[in-house]
Amino acid sequence: RMLRNTERQVRATHAELRRLSLMRTDFLRIALHNLQSPIGVVTMFLNNMQTGLGGDLTEKQADWVARSLSRLRGVKGFMHDIKMLSTLESGRIEAEAEDVDVGLMLGDLVAEHQDLARQSGHSLKLELEGQLPPVRGIQLLLREAVANYITNAVKYTAQNGKIVVRAHARPTTVRIEVTDNGVGISPEDQERLF
Repeated sequence: RMLRNTERQVRATHAELRRLSLMRTDFLRIALHNLQSPIGVVTMFLNNMQTGLGGDLTEKQADWVARSLSRLRGVKGFMHDIKMLSTLESGRIEAEAEDVDVGLMLGDLVAEHQDLARQSGHSLKLELEGQLPPVRGIQLLLREAVANYITNAVKYTAQNGKIVVRAHARPTTVRIEVTDNGVGISPEDQERLF
């Protein structure tokens, strides 16, 4: 009888912990959704100010705007990480899969990283070979993977480098490549990559 009572208590505790975990995940998803819009609007206004759309800025104002945009990028990165954690933690990751337009996704990523590439004097371009079929996957994770390759290419390529993001269809897959003319990885380290 004691074992049955203990088992019931463990099951009830487990069910309660699961319920609380789902509540936390739902709260995070709602909070992130509600924060994205105001952060996007503030970023847009600051970008407008930085490009002089509202008139010329003093040197001090331009510095404040640049620092604010840098902080907002940090907040957006933090929100992105929380969203990723929430998705992975939910256990419903397969349910998140959808048809992803790879060409559109890569175009967005290249556009988003142009400023970073320009700061290092790099050229960053996109090459799509033919019509790409949609790919079944989780867009957030695909974007994250390709973004990591692009940022690494920007970071580890010498000044005035050439970075190319390309994609081409294979019979049953779409191949995405990020190439650069950086230092690369030494042959002995390549053996340890995977």
